Amino acid sequence: MSTPIGVRGQELAQPRAVPAGVVAKLRDLGTVVEDRSFAVRAEGGPADLVGHPWSTAAFAPYALDAGRAPRAADEVVVSGDWARPGTRVRTGGGTVRVVGTVAGLGFENAVFHTDARAAELAPRSLQLVVDADAAAVREAVRGSEGVQVLTGDARRYADADPDRDAEALTAMNALFGTAGGVAGFVSVFVVASTFAFAVARRRREFGLLRTAGATPGQIRRMVVHEALAVGVLASAAGCVLGSRAAPELVEWAVDENLAPRWFTLGDHTWPYHVAFWTGLLVALCGVLAASWRAGRTGPAEALREASVDARPMTRGRLLWARSCWSPPW
Repeated sequence: MSTPIGVRGQELAQPRAVPAGVVAKLRDLGTVVEDRSFAVRAEGGPADLVGHPWSTAAFAPYALDAGRAPRAADEVVVSGDWARPGTRVRTGGGTVRVVGTVAGLGFENAVFHTDARAAELAPRSLQLVVDADAAAVREAVRGSEGVQVLTGDARRYADADPDRDAEALTAMNALFGTAGGVAGFVSVFVVASTFAFAVARRRREFGLLRTAGATPGQIRRMVVHEALAVGVLASAAGCVLGSRAAPELVEWAVDENLAPRWFTLGDHTWPYHVAFWTGLLVALCGVLAASWRAGRTGPAEALREASVDARPMTRGRLLWARSCWSPPW
């Protein structure tokens, strides 16, 4: 509908059923499987159980882990491990017997009845699977308001929650993207601080080199080359450790429901190239300021006694600070 801020839409709480006349036309074209979804309340089962006809299980797809398919009105197949074959469960539609189980797919907890029993529990069919030519199906539903024909990749929109995987991947991208950005940001400052400290500790060494005739540019290049060597080794080690830790991280993300159950590591190599060169770039960015400071070291620095500055906070300064400051309480 049109609103002052644009066109807005919302899914119907009770979607319209496929008209019986349309279903009859489609049956003339080929096999038609009616998907009926309805809420199920089962004693001892999950609160979000969804009932379906057994004939629709093949389109998810669900495969039997144990037991067999339902054959009678009081027989069901359930997903997950909350009930085993042979268990009797009391539901809102009467007591049923579990005759089989299927592995859950992560987006629903399903209960499969026979097609006849599902039709009794949910007479309205909201979507169909038609084994026929797509053009013929579109021609058959022409003029039927609200009826859509989904083929190819568009069939995912027939799912109960077609955007769940996209939303999960968006959350994953935000999580790991933020973590990577923070890690890179912190790494630059850690590397910069480390090299700044190293340069401060080596001022006498740089002073001796300057006394021996080294130019400021040579000093800077020496520090940068050291950072380059350390960065190469550190980036390579990080790639090796990452290849070992990444599978564990992916498994943890799936177990904690941060990622879809189908989320796995690929066999791409470009992430290692990105990580390696990013680590090397971080090392070089962190050493720039320190190398500039090292190049400004004068020959007279070799004559200084660096040991007097070895402790950033002497005992006298610490005692003086404690005596001059007292807490307000």
